[in-house]
Amino acid sequence: MGETKDDTSKNTDELSYILIRRGTSLRNIDNINDGETVESEITRARGEGELVRKPKTEDSENGEGEERKDVGVVKFDEGWLTAETEYFMHFIENKTYRKLSAFDIASIPENKAYPVNHTTLESLPNWALSMLRDKGYIKIRAEYDSENAAFNNVHEGWTGKTNPYDNLLKLAELLDGDLLQAAYYLAHKNGSRKWGSTEKIAKIRDIQPETVEEAITAVENELEEKDMDLLY
Repeated sequence: MGETKDDTSKNTDELSYILIRRGTSLRNIDNINDGETVESEITRARGEGELVRKPKTEDSENGEGEERKDVGVVKFDEGWLTAETEYFMHFIENKTYRKLSAFDIASIPENKAYPVNHTTLESLPNWALSMLRDKGYIKIRAEYDSENAAFNNVHEGWTGKTNPYDNLLKLAELLDGDLLQAAYYLAHKNGSRKWGSTEKIAKIRDIQPETVEEAITAVENELEEKDMDLLY
């Protein structure tokens, strides 16, 4: 995904307010790349489109394949465009918008929606991906690196402060002081797929992935036994 036309696309170490949502009733879409036909089709459609069912793979026997998982499809008035994922994001610079629901924000014509590509989606922590898939949207505060199309330092919601060190120590206290086990768990839950995978954590520690997996499972069992919410 290329850079957006406003300041939200610039490389920054400041937190931005972002709504990510499953795309429906899109009315102001920018930066969709689909060969040489995109600009003309968007122009003819005046930028209005709707996310519809994903295209199906071809089945030589009956012509009815399964839906492809790697793309979403945006239907415009004159033609079809593909996007890498079914998600779109809004940068919420206007403070008054942050008081609105996700659905109200998505309906504001001047608040552009930008397609979320695979790289951007996979830079989200695991807990954010889970919430996004379950609810269909998520509000986050994060640093957006437009050069790499990735989110860094992701926090849930648009209010309050997050102290990851407090969460680490709270969880370690719950685990009878096992700071390393707590670190495995929080890194896996909050890290991106690149850094939060059990394989990556194991490689950094020079241990077997199974050891990390067992530690994470033990923490999950402990939290479930005490009927506690997951700590982020």
